Amino acid sequence: MSMRAAVQRVLRLDQQIVRSPEAVEKELSSRFISYSGEEVPRMEPLSCDQITPALPPPGHGGSIPVTDWTAGRTRSFLLRPEDYGC
Repeated sequence: MSMRAAVQRVLRLDQQIVRSPEAVEKELSSRFISYSGEEVPRMEPLSCDQITPALPPPGHGGSIPVTDWTAGRTRSFLLRPEDYGC
């Protein structure tokens, strides 16, 4: 089968989808693309109360002082989370 015949065969299966620009914008606004080009779901913000139960206990063997590698607002948040409502 030639390349032309293969393309024509596939194109015969296409269907035209009629959508308004607003509908397309709404659909695309909920999609995000990762750095590797993979489509990922929209991030859902979590509160400190939702995150805290998933953290390892203080003094856990795998804990490391992450503040050694942070700066600015991130470091400030890690050192004083109560200043950020946590």
